[in-house]
Amino acid sequence: MLSKKTKIFAVVIAFIILIILGYVLRIDRFGLMEIDYVDCVYINNQLYTSGINPNSRIPVDSTLVGQKIGEVRFTLSDHVHSSLYINRNGDAAFLEIGTEIYSIKSQNDAVAVKIGQEYYIFKNGN
Repeated sequence: MLSKKTKIFAVVIAFIILIILGYVLRIDRFGLMEIDYVDCVYINNQLYTSGINPNSRIPVDSTLVGQKIGEVRFTLSDHVHSSLYINRNGDAAFLEIGTEIYSIKSQNDAVAVKIGQEYYIFKNGN
């Protein structure tokens, strides 16, 4: 028979393991609702949008594009179905993983996203 201390210890350890697994497996992205995404990218702890959907993207002249500041690491529309999800740097609604993100020389409130050979502007709504 297990002592009361052993049982409490086992429950605490099981709880800690569940929390760690939840973090590793990103349980916050699972849910039962359908989310209508806006075309966006999250980089440097800021959310940038291009419009309602990918068809509303506006091209940027390549001479205005600065240095690469990151790339897309996770596509929300393919994986996240919970409104409790917390954005992380590199998240994007519709952009493919590996899509490069650049600064724009003349604007601090926008970034450029390279899709194929074109650059498109994503603006910070704040």
